[in-house]
Amino acid sequence: MKILFFINHLADGGAEHVASALLNHLCKKHETTLVLFSNKKATYNIDNKILTQKIIADGKFKIIRAIKRILKINGFIKKNEYHRFSGKFSKCIYS
Repeated sequence: MKILFFINHLADGGAEHVASALLNHLCKKHETTLVLFSNKKATYNIDNKILTQKIIADGKFKIIRAIKRILKINGFIKKNEYHRFSGKFSKCIYS
């Protein structure tokens, strides 16, 4: 199964710690991809089997960045035909 996971970054934080643990577990049996929306340096390690993709949207206004991220996410999901995906979309898209 192909699994896609979204999170802003893997720097310090509880959600980031849980995401890294979950991804490291899932990659043992599934093809997993992590999409990050920030260039922050990761403090949590993930397995080398996990494909990591960054989607950085620029723009002066939050709404422009949000629209760009939505379009990039949509294209990425369609292109790679993922079976499952997870993430806190409102936080990832509108930050």
